[in-house]
Amino acid sequence: MFASSLAIVGFTLIGLGCTLLAFAWAWRRGQFELDDTSASLPFDDQDQRVTRPWETTEQAKDRVDTFGPPVPPAPGEWGGS
Repeated sequence: MFASSLAIVGFTLIGLGCTLLAFAWAWRRGQFELDDTSASLPFDDQDQRVTRPWETTEQAKDRVDTFGPPVPPAPGEWGGS
Protein backbone atom coordinates (compact mmCIF):
# COMPACT_ATOMS: atom_id res chain seq x y z
CA MET A 1 0.00 0.00 0.00
CA PHE A 2 1.37 3.39 -0.94
CA ALA A 3 1.71 6.04 1.71
CA SER A 4 -0.62 8.90 0.91
CA SER A 5 0.16 11.33 3.69
CA LEU A 6 0.04 14.93 2.55
CA ALA A 7 3.53 15.56 3.94
CA ILE A 8 5.01 12.57 2.06
CA VAL A 9 3.36 13.58 -1.20
CA GLY A 10 4.46 17.19 -0.74
CA PHE A 11 8.11 16.34 0.02
CA THR A 12 8.17 13.91 -2.89
CA LEU A 13 6.92 16.57 -5.30
CA ILE A 14 9.40 19.13 -3.96
CA GLY A 15 12.27 16.65 -4.31
CA LEU A 16 11.19 15.71 -7.83
CA GLY A 17 10.89 19.37 -8.79
CA CYS A 18 14.42 20.14 -7.49
CA THR A 19 15.80 17.15 -9.38
CA LEU A 20 14.15 18.23 -12.63
CA LEU A 21 15.38 21.81 -12.20
CA ALA A 22 18.97 20.61 -11.63
CA PHE A 23 18.77 18.37 -14.70
CA ALA A 24 17.37 21.17 -16.87
CA TRP A 25 20.08 23.56 -15.64
CA ALA A 26 22.85 21.04 -16.41
CA TRP A 27 21.35 20.35 -19.84
CA ARG A 28 21.26 24.06 -20.74
CA ARG A 29 24.85 24.52 -19.52
CA GLY A 30 25.99 21.76 -21.92
CA GLN A 31 27.05 19.18 -19.33
CA PHE A 32 25.83 16.28 -21.48
CA GLU A 33 27.45 17.25 -24.80
CA LEU A 34 30.93 15.74 -24.36
CA ASP A 35 30.07 12.11 -23.58
CA ASP A 36 33.30 10.61 -24.98
CA THR A 37 35.47 13.00 -23.00
CA SER A 38 33.50 12.40 -19.82
CA ALA A 39 33.73 8.64 -20.22
CA SER A 40 37.53 8.82 -20.51
CA LEU A 41 38.14 10.94 -17.42
CA PRO A 42 38.88 8.02 -15.03
CA PHE A 43 41.69 6.78 -17.30
CA ASP A 44 45.23 8.11 -17.47
CA ASP A 45 47.52 7.83 -20.52
CA GLN A 46 49.00 4.51 -19.38
CA ASP A 47 45.52 2.94 -19.13
CA GLN A 48 44.70 3.95 -22.68
CA ARG A 49 47.87 2.34 -24.05
CA VAL A 50 47.54 -1.09 -22.38
CA THR A 51 46.93 -3.93 -24.84
CA ARG A 52 43.50 -5.50 -24.62
CA PRO A 53 43.08 -9.06 -25.89
CA TRP A 54 39.33 -8.70 -26.50
CA GLU A 55 39.64 -5.80 -28.96
CA THR A 56 39.24 -6.25 -32.67
CA THR A 57 42.18 -5.25 -34.85
CA GLU A 58 40.32 -2.13 -36.00
CA GLN A 59 39.62 -1.03 -32.41
CA ALA A 60 43.25 -1.63 -31.46
CA LYS A 61 44.45 0.35 -34.48
CA ASP A 62 42.18 3.29 -33.61
CA ARG A 63 43.45 3.27 -30.02
CA VAL A 64 47.10 3.15 -31.20
CA ASP A 65 46.48 6.05 -33.61
CA THR A 66 44.95 8.10 -30.80
CA PHE A 67 47.13 7.26 -27.78
CA GLY A 68 50.39 5.86 -29.17
CA PRO A 69 52.03 2.43 -29.23
CA PRO A 70 50.65 -0.22 -26.87
CA VAL A 71 52.41 -1.35 -23.71
CA PRO A 72 51.97 -4.72 -21.96
CA PRO A 73 49.74 -4.70 -18.90
CA ALA A 74 51.29 -4.54 -15.44
CA PRO A 75 50.65 -7.50 -13.13
CA GLY A 76 46.98 -7.54 -12.16
CA GLU A 77 45.99 -4.86 -14.66
CA TRP A 78 43.54 -5.61 -17.51
CA GLY A 79 44.07 -9.35 -17.13
CA GLY A 80 47.86 -9.23 -16.91
CA SER A 81 49.32 -11.95 -14.70
